[in-house]
Amino acid sequence: MISLLFRRIFAISLLILLADANSYAQWKNIAPGLLPHYYKAWEGSIAYSEGRIIAGLDGSIGISSDDGATWQLMPLPSTNTDGVIDLDIYKGKYVTMVTTNAGLFVSTDGGLTWRNTNFQRCRSAKFIGTSQDIVATNGGSKLNISHDLGLTWKAVTPSASFNVEVVQVRKSDNAIFVLEEDNNTNVGILSYSIDDGATWQQTNGTLYFDCHDFALDACNDTVISVVNESTALPAPDGLGHIFNSYDGGQTFNSTLSKTTNYFCGSIISTPLGILYAQTLAQDGIVRSSDQGMTWNIIGGPSGISDGRLICNKNDTTIFAVDKDGSIWTTDNGGGNSVSIKPNGFLTVTPKIIFLNDTIYCYDSIVHSLALHRSGCYPPSISQLSILGQDSISYSVGSVTFDSLQIIFNSLKPGKNNSLLVITTDNGLIDTIVLNGFNASIPFTFSSTPLNLFTSDSIFICDPPKKETLTLNTNGCLPKIVAQNITGLHAADYTFIRQISDPLRSLDSTIISFTPSDSGVRNAVYEMTLGNGTIISVPLQGFGITPHPLTLSIPNKSTDTIGGSVNVPITINGLDHAEDIDLVLHYNNELTYHGSYSLANVQLDIPTEEWAGRSKLYIAQAKPNSILGYAKFDVFNDSLMKSYLTFDSVTVLTMRDPCQYILPASVTSIITPPSGCGIETLSRFMHEGTMPQFSLSPNPTSGEISIISSANLGEVSVAVYDMLGVKQNLYSLSLSNNSVAKFMITARNGVYNVHVSSQTRAWDLRVVVNR
Repeated sequence: MISLLFRRIFAISLLILLADANSYAQWKNIAPGLLPHYYKAWEGSIAYSEGRIIAGLDGSIGISSDDGATWQLMPLPSTNTDGVIDLDIYKGKYVTMVTTNAGLFVSTDGGLTWRNTNFQRCRSAKFIGTSQDIVATNGGSKLNISHDLGLTWKAVTPSASFNVEVVQVRKSDNAIFVLEEDNNTNVGILSYSIDDGATWQQTNGTLYFDCHDFALDACNDTVISVVNESTALPAPDGLGHIFNSYDGGQTFNSTLSKTTNYFCGSIISTPLGILYAQTLAQDGIVRSSDQGMTWNIIGGPSGISDGRLICNKNDTTIFAVDKDGSIWTTDNGGGNSVSIKPNGFLTVTPKIIFLNDTIYCYDSIVHSLALHRSGCYPPSISQLSILGQDSISYSVGSVTFDSLQIIFNSLKPGKNNSLLVITTDNGLIDTIVLNGFNASIPFTFSSTPLNLFTSDSIFICDPPKKETLTLNTNGCLPKIVAQNITGLHAADYTFIRQISDPLRSLDSTIISFTPSDSGVRNAVYEMTLGNGTIISVPLQGFGITPHPLTLSIPNKSTDTIGGSVNVPITINGLDHAEDIDLVLHYNNELTYHGSYSLANVQLDIPTEEWAGRSKLYIAQAKPNSILGYAKFDVFNDSLMKSYLTFDSVTVLTMRDPCQYILPASVTSIITPPSGCGIETLSRFMHEGTMPQFSLSPNPTSGEISIISSANLGEVSVAVYDMLGVKQNLYSLSLSNNSVAKFMITARNGVYNVHVSSQTRAWDLRVVVNR
């Protein structure tokens, strides 16, 4: 007891001695005169994150990326401003800077370059949990929140009054707090939101006007400290204050009172909840290690009005800017021996999970472990390990501040025993037993048939052949990852229907076979499953190339008018003897006597025969040999060659519609006899008549119409007088009983008309009477 009393007396004595000593004894000037004043002696800010420090006053900003060892001086990003009001850094890279007049700027490279958000009248801006989320004041009753680093904003109203000015904002783990001033009632207001600004509640604690900054205790979110400058409007008691609340802002009490113009409006709280507040006086900075109950003067630089010129790296390393623009630091909390003894705890519950849990067939169960933190600086998880013979059955899911998810997903039937080992950064180990059970039935399968298309032979030009493959499965049905047709001739096979996912105990796929070439077309149907199984079924269809057919019919000739010709019929390319029908066409110069087989059996189908056409039927036509003869008498009534054509071949007994490529039509030329008078003789022999002519009118006044009873073709018509002198000559086309006209231009009299064709000539007589 005496020893404890002695230590307390010694500590108090040491504090008094240190307070009387040079107030800067524990501080080091690391940037003398870095930020000179150009315009005014109020406002300014400094912020720290992960080794980077940014400080700004009214003319420029200073940046250090090595804990203040070296500095870079840079101008403000806009000429339309005369100072810096507030700074905040997230992860040492993302920065918000509030300026007078020019508004809010953001940086993504630690302050080297800036983007103007065009957010005016801003008084404070802070990151709220991520690099993209910012909450900012606008100097009026509105608060604005951005989720895209200041590109867009959503306005919210913390207080109902339109005469409230928001001056500072801060984020705790659970809520957003804003400090406001009511210009009507001249009081300070503290409001908070626990739903990211959607709704707001106002605390009941009474604050004076001209409260410029506040701090939230890192260890206890019900402890709030507020600095009242009492400069713009003196407090009712004429003093400046530090107010503290220990009930989340429902009540406030002054824990440190000084004269007006003592506090500069800046206060911070460290991770252990140590408070530092900067003053305008020669006392420099005051500190509290007991949540604001008591305060010590620790010296260091004094600040300027409305300045936020103090920040911290940890509980004992502090940075501050003085009124001359120099930057100072201390690494022992300004002296007076700040004791850092983390007293936090991390408790994990429950100690056994999955004990009564059973999974089936690729099922999974997720259990959450509750992480309970208490005290200040509770240890954090440094390592998670799953150990034991069944460790592969467990995995770590999401990890949050207050929970840890473990997933049980096993391929091993039966018990799955493992351990979750949690190591914290204070060296302690917590072990959680993992006891899950897997009641799965192992996966099995069979396919019917074992091979597809092995007995299928189809012609290449046939429609696709379809077959069904049925899959019989049992046990735990895995997910289908992929279905493919692979192999040398995979392009010859196509899915009509695939097996559906998720896999069922009985399902089928339909595949079509369209050969692109002859022979065996090899491929494989493959199904890849989520458990690594690959089901393979061979595809072995056979392709057949269609056989092209050709008709072979020779040309024929005769030197006898009305002579007979026999035209042989041959079909080439048949596999074997087939029943055939085909169609014969012929012109009027031929007299058709029918078609006959080699056995003298008539091939003409009686119901399919008429002038110029006859359909033939040939039973068991042998390939590449003469199947019969088409018989004709040949005449030459019009001095033209005769033609006969075979087409429309049909193989009646082919086993597949695509077995043959049917032939094109073929034509045989029948050449009749020729010579002088052949046409007339042919017509006389063919029809029993000679050509007859008529001239009309006769007598005529000049124009004459001539009509022939026979088809003579091109003829020459010459007009002679009775002395044999030619008067006119014409070339006309005379067809059977059609009219042709010509003119006689001579004077009245009797004239001879001489008509000549290629084979014969005729003389006619006409009288001209005009």
